[in-house]
Amino acid sequence: MKKRLAYSPGRLVAILTFGVFGIINTEMGVVGIIPQIAETFGVTVPQAGWTVGVFALVVAVSAPVMPLLFSGTDRRTVMLLALGLFTAGNIVSALTDSFAVLLAARALPAFLHPAYVSMAFSTAAASVRSEEAPKAVSKVFIGFSAGMVLGVPVTSLIAGHASFSAAMTFFAAVNAATLAATLLCVPRLPVARHISYGAQLGVLKKAVMRRSLIAFTLINGAMFGFFSYMSDFLNRVTEVSSDTASALLLVYGGGSIKRNGAYDDVTAALREAGNEVIELSGVTPNPRLDKVFEGVNLVREHGVNLILAVGGGSVIDCAKFISLGSGLGEDEDLWYDYVETGKPAPENLVPLG
Repeated sequence: MKKRLAYSPGRLVAILTFGVFGIINTEMGVVGIIPQIAETFGVTVPQAGWTVGVFALVVAVSAPVMPLLFSGTDRRTVMLLALGLFTAGNIVSALTDSFAVLLAARALPAFLHPAYVSMAFSTAAASVRSEEAPKAVSKVFIGFSAGMVLGVPVTSLIAGHASFSAAMTFFAAVNAATLAATLLCVPRLPVARHISYGAQLGVLKKAVMRRSLIAFTLINGAMFGFFSYMSDFLNRVTEVSSDTASALLLVYGGGSIKRNGAYDDVTAALREAGNEVIELSGVTPNPRLDKVFEGVNLVREHGVNLILAVGGGSVIDCAKFISLGSGLGEDEDLWYDYVETGKPAPENLVPLG
């Protein structure tokens, strides 16, 4: 009989975090290697863009359905099914030389993407005491954010120095590791109270929910449509190498992100992907302009090409103004020329994440 390790809420949250990272990494990673996919499979760049589009389309269609269908299923079973399908899909993607098979291997796991991600957040919150639920959910969200931020550069680095198959093998390894950890360390997680399908569908009667679904679909359609062509645009127009390392400005406040572990997780993931991390700490509530100017100077001094805000509203506001200041000329004043006058922001801003 197979022995499992003793159940630990902390271990469960870590496994969920890593699982979400692997799934989002699989989703976003191919964005940066569309030209390599076109070359590998002998298709055009627009056709290769379907590896992004078909995944996004399936997620959009299945998002309202799959969490509902699996709402009464043991959560460990859902985790194993989703991770197993993602692992198998990535292995097939690494081995096939057929573009049609590649699209199928991308599409099938995408059906369980919404079920796993939504379940990961709810399971993390339910696994700890109510007062610790926000912290547990924030840790899983780190996996989501890391997959979004690191998926493209890590995949581009692997594909650029090895091959497309190597990048897919990396995806498979991440998902397989999480699958093994789930199998060995996670006990059965039955649903305590099953809500009828009719009661769950009742939320669609609310107009605000219907409007939100339409807006979400349009926004994501536009976003993934752009992603399909972004890497080819960068290669052709800017001639930026796909494995160019980035210098990032990490903006945060006091010690809370260090106490809850977010700082260690984010900085380790960024550096592992080959990024130089420049830090601006000590952002206070209602941040002051001198902190903004300090950030602008760091951007210019280190050639920063991405500003990453980790924290609450004040940290994000400070990072926004740093981004604005990064595009100003030496003779322009951030406050008097832009904030007070309402002058449109310059186009050459350092992007904000």
